[in-house]
Amino acid sequence: MMLSALYLFLSLILLFLAVGVVRPRWLSQTIGLVASVPLLLVSLFVPQIVFAGLLTMLLFAHFGAFSTTVGLVGLLIHILSWGLLIRYLWQLRSVLPVVDGQPIVDAEHPFPDHAEEGQDLEEGRAPSLWPSLFLRTPSIGKVDVIRDVVYRQVDGVRLRLDVYRPKNRPAELLPSILFVHGGAWVVGSKRQSPFLMFDLAAAGYVVFAVSYRLAPRFPLPSAIHDCKAAVAWVREHGPEYGGTPFAIAMGNSAGGHLAAMLACSGSDRSLQPGFEDKDCRVRGGVILYGLTDFTGIFEHHPHPIAHYLLEELVFRRRYREDADVFRRAQPVSYLSADIPPLLLIHGEHDVMIPIVEAHNFYQRLKEAGARRVHLCEVPMAPHAFEIAPTPLQQRTQRIIERFLATL
Repeated sequence: MMLSALYLFLSLILLFLAVGVVRPRWLSQTIGLVASVPLLLVSLFVPQIVFAGLLTMLLFAHFGAFSTTVGLVGLLIHILSWGLLIRYLWQLRSVLPVVDGQPIVDAEHPFPDHAEEGQDLEEGRAPSLWPSLFLRTPSIGKVDVIRDVVYRQVDGVRLRLDVYRPKNRPAELLPSILFVHGGAWVVGSKRQSPFLMFDLAAAGYVVFAVSYRLAPRFPLPSAIHDCKAAVAWVREHGPEYGGTPFAIAMGNSAGGHLAAMLACSGSDRSLQPGFEDKDCRVRGGVILYGLTDFTGIFEHHPHPIAHYLLEELVFRRRYREDADVFRRAQPVSYLSADIPPLLLIHGEHDVMIPIVEAHNFYQRLKEAGARRVHLCEVPMAPHAFEIAPTPLQQRTQRIIERFLATL
């Protein structure tokens, strides 16, 4: 009986997560950030979750968990949960990202006004479910990776980066991308978005995936300083690895914030202490679900968990006592008409950083006179959706590559 009750309990947890994946807005007001991580993992790894559930069912069946009514109820709930998740996975095949209000089909160029003649997408390049099943893409075999190159030493810490570049490189230099990982500025790894980086390198870019000092040991703006130093390093050493000295900034979540800072504050030498003479401007930016407005959280959208994260861990100071430090660390404080081209990408099902953040940033960039900014909204996409090679990641990857080609 206890085994049956345990299976029923696990079934209810799975049903809760399945409903959260399929209808995240139903739960966002009640669970918010609390359950966002398990919901994210379930949505990214649906095939693996279903497979693990089947193994669990067989194990419980072997020990007689389904000999009682409680166990059978648990089995029915499990089947219902699997059905919801499989239906969600199947729906992903038909989801179209929306760029500047226009759904983009597979054979359509998302930026026709900036495309070169003949730069059309390949016909029939529809996304596949196979990469999601096996967590592997063809790009992996086409890319060389150089690990742990030291690009800065500061405060006794040796900061490193990984270099992704195509195996069959041409003689000329390839465009450089500086990729900044996420993790709420307190955790994370430069290797946490592998499919994105492998695909970009296979498409003809040299990707420099950087680490940076993490809070709370090193509060913001330390991470900003490190990313600026990485830009300066690429300008000096990028050609040694086959990349151009001028980089395009890219990042997700906290890394999206840092990439936006690189794009928006490129001319502010006060954010590069000790190397003020270096040019830290970037050619453009791809901002994946980044937070760009700290003051708005404290002034207009009070949230206890967000306040704790920012004040106790990320900045290690009170907003009311030192608001200027927060302002100087947010991209919206540096908006102007001189900002390079930007592509903002955000998932509609993001409960960690709601998509309204991208809407607001997009609008403020337009009001500031930014010459070129695009907003890519991805239906059904959760936070960090590009970590797994789902159809959402595949279609968004194509849009990223087409944006980069226009630069």
